[in-house]
Amino acid sequence: MQNSNPSYPEHPGFRGRTEASKETSRAAADKIAPFAKTQAGKVLAELLAVFPEGRSSEQIAAATGIIVYSVRARIPGLVDAGKVEATNEKTKNGEGNTVMLWRAVK
Repeated sequence: MQNSNPSYPEHPGFRGRTEASKETSRAAADKIAPFAKTQAGKVLAELLAVFPEGRSSEQIAAATGIIVYSVRARIPGLVDAGKVEATNEKTKNGEGNTVMLWRAVK
């Protein structure tokens, strides 16, 4: 299975230890590619809306309706693209863990 644009961060990443696991991972990445771009856009839009303030992944999830695990998966691609950066601020999440705040890069 080939993808015409498999380059990260424009396309979800994939990996695997064996050729079979790489193929399975690539197929999953291809399947979610259109959805992932939509989620990344929503994450970025939320951070742009509150700029210059930062938000945690949990806060972004609450504002966008995207599950927190998907928000966390979109952040590295946005950072790699130069659209989002980590702040020096941290906050506590709902479980009491210290988490990083992210902000849009303008």
